[in-house]
Amino acid sequence: MNLRRIALASTIALTTMLTPMIPANTYAAIPCSPNPLIETSANQIMPLIYRELPINFVDFMRGSQPVERPSTTPGAVEATPADGGSEGSSAQMAAEGLLRCMGYGDSAAVLTSSTPHVRAFRVGIGNPDGAVTYLDAGTGVFTVSVENGLELEDGRWVVDYAAIIDDTTYIAGEMVLVQDNGFFYLDDAYLTTEATLDGDIIEIPLNEISTREVKIYEVSQGDRVVWNNESESYIDIQVKDVNGDVIFTGGVMSDNMVGGENHNVLPIVGLAPGEYTIVTTFQGSGIVYTATLIVAE
Repeated sequence: MNLRRIALASTIALTTMLTPMIPANTYAAIPCSPNPLIETSANQIMPLIYRELPINFVDFMRGSQPVERPSTTPGAVEATPADGGSEGSSAQMAAEGLLRCMGYGDSAAVLTSSTPHVRAFRVGIGNPDGAVTYLDAGTGVFTVSVENGLELEDGRWVVDYAAIIDDTTYIAGEMVLVQDNGFFYLDDAYLTTEATLDGDIIEIPLNEISTREVKIYEVSQGDRVVWNNESESYIDIQVKDVNGDVIFTGGVMSDNMVGGENHNVLPIVGLAPGEYTIVTTFQGSGIVYTATLIVAE
């Protein structure tokens, strides 16, 4: 994969994005914390299909059809957005935790945080054994985004997510979770997008030193943008389209911070050609910088 730098970005070697068995966007080794196991009951239906282990994680997440989301028709359950302290936010945290566990290569933890239905019909097992590798994500999992926790009419929750698997496979889709004793368990999943990131890596260094030059970064489908924090402040990242709508929200920690996760990679997949605005905000100083991102035809 070629490394390309556009405009005034200085050349910095990009280390391997996905360290094997360690989530690439984890700082201070945020642990994999699976839920308490929901035991598989004796009357659980088990499909008579042989599955060779380990199962590719992308196949595990693929599913057959998207869930029916809340409508706005009279009498329908209102879609509940995720916000601080809400169940939707908790559902998002559970989805991100599942991706984190897979990033560590702990597939037994992923299945422990799944319902017996998922274990039976997607893997063909009852209760997981910690000594067995059920799922394979190659070199690891990088979480791009987890958002939009919504309550469904049947009481379950749906969360949108995007991730990079095994360094070059981009997936986006939804996880459906069910709540049990205060924990959220994976009950279904569906992929809306699968793509290969076989283009360039465009690094954007972030620091509080302003320059007069206009920052313009050109990208093509299959590329990825990676923001590198050279400051001592946490930096919020937004990318907006020509209408001002936010199409990406992320953030990147400084090297002296611990106990958080970076969401500092934007895969260029399915973005319409044209200009986008990058807005970076330094939390410490409040400084805001903008740059232009051009997606080629």
